[in-house]
Amino acid sequence: MQKMKKQFQRPSRRLSRKAWIIIGIIVALLLAGGVTAYSVWQSQQATQSNTSDDGIEERPVEENTELTPEQEKARKQAGDTLDPTVTADAATAQANGNTEEAVAIYDKAIEQNTDEDEKVALYIRKAELLVSEGDVQGAIDAAKAAEAIAGPVVPVASMLAALYEVQGELVEAARYYRLAAEAMGEEDELGTRQYYIDSADRLEEQL
Repeated sequence: MQKMKKQFQRPSRRLSRKAWIIIGIIVALLLAGGVTAYSVWQSQQATQSNTSDDGIEERPVEENTELTPEQEKARKQAGDTLDPTVTADAATAQANGNTEEAVAIYDKAIEQNTDEDEKVALYIRKAELLVSEGDVQGAIDAAKAAEAIAGPVVPVASMLAALYEVQGELVEAARYYRLAAEAMGEEDELGTRQYYIDSADRLEEQL
């Protein structure tokens, strides 16, 4: 008997305008994650290019131009090092109405990738794809798979916070917003950490 191929079932529940706004904000912040990962490195380079007393610009010091392991890890988890053909192929498949193929592209990339930080980024991209199709629970499952690998790092915690907020699970949403803020440490050049804290406060006031 020929094995039947499992078809992607588009959820019947349509996301509200508010839900799309929440998801849109988080995706925008995730896309800015690469900038945050570079921020300290870039500021170090900028301060190294100083002007001497006689007005001659000094050359940057070369020793501090490499990313730290922590910055490189954040860069990978933000998706900055992913093979662009993976996301492009998935986007093309989705645009052609073949969500099942788009999901399969991410699943194959996750299976074949040996870098755990890049796997995290791929799971988050898969979550973004699924929620754009209205499959919030599927997106949560993908984000939870990423959490199983890396814990509540910023891309994972912020995505789960937004998804749980869309689901109306405000306790979990607030918890993950706070985890996202904690994962950022004191770095908040873009105001992202404060956004997570304010979001957690806002949700807890509704409980």
